[in-house]
Amino acid sequence: MDPETRKKRLSTVRQLVEHASKMAQSGDMVGAERRLEEAMVALQPLGDDEDPERLEVAASVHEGKGQIALGGGQHDDAYLHLTQAVRARTRHGRATGEPRLLHLGIAHLNLSSACSQLGRHEEALAENRRALEAFDAFSPAAGGFMRLAALQAQGMILTRLKRPDDAIAAYERAIAVGEELQSEDVADVPELLCQIRISAAVTCHEQGRDAQARAIGAQAVDEAWDRFEVTGADRAAHQYLTAQMNMVTFCERSGEFAGAEDALFKVLKLVGPQPEVLARGRQLYRALLTRDDAELIAGNLPRDEVEESLAEIEAMVAQATQA
Repeated sequence: MDPETRKKRLSTVRQLVEHASKMAQSGDMVGAERRLEEAMVALQPLGDDEDPERLEVAASVHEGKGQIALGGGQHDDAYLHLTQAVRARTRHGRATGEPRLLHLGIAHLNLSSACSQLGRHEEALAENRRALEAFDAFSPAAGGFMRLAALQAQGMILTRLKRPDDAIAAYERAIAVGEELQSEDVADVPELLCQIRISAAVTCHEQGRDAQARAIGAQAVDEAWDRFEVTGADRAAHQYLTAQMNMVTFCERSGEFAGAEDALFKVLKLVGPQPEVLARGRQLYRALLTRDDAELIAGNLPRDEVEESLAEIEAMVAQATQA
């Protein structure tokens, strides 16, 4: 193929990829997939050489197809395409001598996600670490958000590998990175950091680290509420409610019964008598009534107050049933 024809074909592929990206952002995954298929067909006559321009657009095509497949639950296809994307990014770096580390890191992170969905958790962890190596080459402002996302993913992978202490360490590192990024006002960090705190608190709770779970969980509550008050965003409200319901459990387990009640009624104040919240309240107070008076007093919720609160919950249940 002569150089001018090759140049035009590469330009066509880039345009198809850009079009596919815009369609995917608008929710038209079928259209995006169609454009990417056209891009793959246009790439085939170019062969499989080490031309950096061809490798770059090939990586973009495979990344797009892999992400669409991942979002659609087609995990095997996602794995195949994202593996090709990583290979193309790696070959591009060798061909130019200047690897585009941010793009390479994202490719490794996407592949890690596909591996995790397939249950290949050790491979997912290895890809995650390769992603972090790439992101760590950047300043916090340049690659910080992706580093934060990779550390969150690492914590989740380590949890699936039944390595909770390592997972907590990954979450702690993520929280430190997130707090630094917050101080620099990096976009989208507050929501992700809050979600990391929620995951870290649950993992600490499961490992019996009650004080740590409560401390991290309380931070998640405060951060989500502050964001909700400012933005009114549904996501912030959801995180607040999740964190508060976790606090019910954390405080109950550690004997801070008044704290558990406080968290429960804050949820009820925001969402009203939802069945799942009322069921959790009924469960809480019935469990507390089986405890000794000394335990209840130590938890700042004497028996008469437990009985009153249970009666209040039961009345809400009855009212909701009649409605």
